[in-house]
Amino acid sequence: MLLSRFFHPVVRNPSRAAADKRFFLRLGPLPPEGRSQNRINGGLEAGVSCYEAVLCHGTIYIMADELRLEATRVKLAHARGKDVSALAGKRRGTGSDGEPVVKVEAVKPLRGFSVGRIRVARRRGLRRLRAHMH
Repeated sequence: MLLSRFFHPVVRNPSRAAADKRFFLRLGPLPPEGRSQNRINGGLEAGVSCYEAVLCHGTIYIMADELRLEATRVKLAHARGKDVSALAGKRRGTGSDGEPVVKVEAVKPLRGFSVGRIRVARRRGLRRLRAHMH
């Protein structure tokens, strides 16, 4: 599966060549106008709401802040049976639920991934995930 265009490499230590394999993940179909609906005021966001994710040993981890862990797990449970896609684009801000909002430039359906192969990880736990990636 070629996702290199969708990963946003971040080199934490210049002396190491390894980079995080971060990308934007969308659960469910893209909104027809290319802009998600704000659940609080009913207006449109500046782009498509998605999650920041990391691919590690064939499992996708959604990175969530401490206060959003449980809400993200609930949303993931409700996403069973929906399409899963990697998004490439520029971050335009933060949505009403605290998720990244992205102006989508390209979409890669992840047909080999079911919601069952996606986990939610505490954002500060990324260091432990990185250790397993190398």
